[in-house]
Amino acid sequence: CYIEVDEHENDTVDQSDENDSKNDDPDHCWTQWSNLPDHILERIFSHLTIKERYYASLTCYGWYRAFYLPHVWSNFLVEDATLGRMRYNYYSGWQPVLDHARLQSCLLSVGHLIRGLDFRPQVSFNNMFQFMSLISWAMEQNARTSGCPREWVGCGSRIRSLNYLFSCNMALSEDPESIKLFGTGGQLLAALKRLMLCLTNLHSLSLVDLILERYEANHLLDEVLESCCLVLRRLCLVNVTNLHCPIMHIGLFLNLQVLEVSPQNIDDDVLMLLADSKVRHLTLLQNRYTPPALAISPCSAKAWLTVRRDNPKLRVHLRVESTTNAVILLQPEAPVASMIYQTPKT
Repeated sequence: CYIEVDEHENDTVDQSDENDSKNDDPDHCWTQWSNLPDHILERIFSHLTIKERYYASLTCYGWYRAFYLPHVWSNFLVEDATLGRMRYNYYSGWQPVLDHARLQSCLLSVGHLIRGLDFRPQVSFNNMFQFMSLISWAMEQNARTSGCPREWVGCGSRIRSLNYLFSCNMALSEDPESIKLFGTGGQLLAALKRLMLCLTNLHSLSLVDLILERYEANHLLDEVLESCCLVLRRLCLVNVTNLHCPIMHIGLFLNLQVLEVSPQNIDDDVLMLLADSKVRHLTLLQNRYTPPALAISPCSAKAWLTVRRDNPKLRVHLRVESTTNAVILLQPEAPVASMIYQTPKT
């Protein structure tokens, strides 16, 4: 033990002497990582998690300044452990719990820089509910004509896109073909609708695999239609329901250009609304949670002929993404521009 410690100490001394000699060497070339251009630092920081960005900002003043560059926060990914701390649960063991102090500090620092919100809950739906409730409250403070706290001014004002992917498959098995669907709703859906009401400048909205009941799906976009009827450009609604339930709201956005929707959420009446709209690309998307094509009836050929006549620039894209050998639901007389199969057997 004595010899090993002495050898280690000698190595440390030699290493420090070598570093000192490098510092004294006038010909030693130092790297210039601290002088990277801003557009390169933005690309690097955008691939890091919030924790990694914080540690990187402690490196030097240049990287500290890069932490607050606008494009670094172009997309804010929210998962179960985002801005959370581990807490022991007697039933499930250690689970991530949202840290309200860290969330508030984060929103106060970079809330005015966030341009996109991407929610991907897996297990802890309560964290998503609390996150959406707090950021909605901050934006509601901005909307007040007077009395808004100065530190919350501008929080969430730049958000242009919202993506919400619900983990609807609660199957315990890791087999890709095992499916046990549970939809969202209740207080979590209410918090999501409250957030969408606050986003008055939303250009892109994506709601995937919500699996709602019919009475909830019929009023899903009420708040979106009220807040951004004129500004929404892209709308993605995949598996809003697991049964046939047309969503009439999708034909009421006046400047909508790109629409992705599942076949069970459109019908002839929705197509009549799209015929008088500015939609240029309509994607009928089927994923692994969409009912089989045999369980959904396609829109009538008469309705598609009306769409082709009144909206000649509309292009329809049929797409299927599944872990099984799924079949695309064909649409007779539709102006189909592409058909994409993404299945293991195709």
